[in-house]
Amino acid sequence: MTALRLFVYALWGVLGLAIIAGLISLHFLRYEKPTAYERMQKWQTEQNHARMDREEHERKDVEAKQKLAHEAHIASVSSLNAQVESKWRADIEAAQASADPGVVPPMLEVKESARAVVVTNRLADRAICVSLQRVARRSSRANDYHRCRLDLETCRELLPKASHRFQLFTTGNPPACMDAPLEFRVGTPFSPEPSWWSRSALEEFDQRPAPLPLESQPSESWPLRGNLTLLTGLLAEKTRATRWRRELGSPAYIFNVESN
Repeated sequence: MTALRLFVYALWGVLGLAIIAGLISLHFLRYEKPTAYERMQKWQTEQNHARMDREEHERKDVEAKQKLAHEAHIASVSSLNAQVESKWRADIEAAQASADPGVVPPMLEVKESARAVVVTNRLADRAICVSLQRVARRSSRANDYHRCRLDLETCRELLPKASHRFQLFTTGNPPACMDAPLEFRVGTPFSPEPSWWSRSALEEFDQRPAPLPLESQPSESWPLRGNLTLLTGLLAEKTRATRWRRELGSPAYIFNVESN
């Protein structure tokens, strides 16, 4: 029994030593230092994460600057648009480049027949932009007219000495203005050379609704496409009204109307 007991004790001792040795081996394996390859992999991963974070920050910074620049550009264009329209309206008034409906602008020749109006640009040195309506006043309130559209609603360009036939539409126009006096719009605030508007047209201009915010429109539809140089150029001539008034009184603008 003694020998057997000693054998068992010895066996347990060997097993205990083996277990202790195994635990020690696991401990050293767990905390073994990474290899050079593993260290390189970890460093590259950290560098990639840092680069991605840096690029994301730079992208957001660029986008923020672009947004600020775009907002500043829109603000500049909106301000210049308002200034151009205000100056044009004041110059029209100062140059007396307007009259009642039915009075023909001095740079045009007009021939009326049936439901058509033939308009000729009498100027030999410049194109003009013309749009026509027939208007009949409904009341004494400002801009209270029946309006009959001729041709397109856009301004029709007439080259020097060129003519265009404006057709009066019989559908969509109120009967009250079918034979009413003609309302002329020559030029626009953004294409002002030359400019001459009937007073009824100016009444509509003065009571037009506020323009839509530029950011809600494609830039292609902005006046002069938002070109700051062109817009600023329309504000440069301080004595434009004086020049217009002088030109309107020159022989090149002799009043000439024919009807049949």
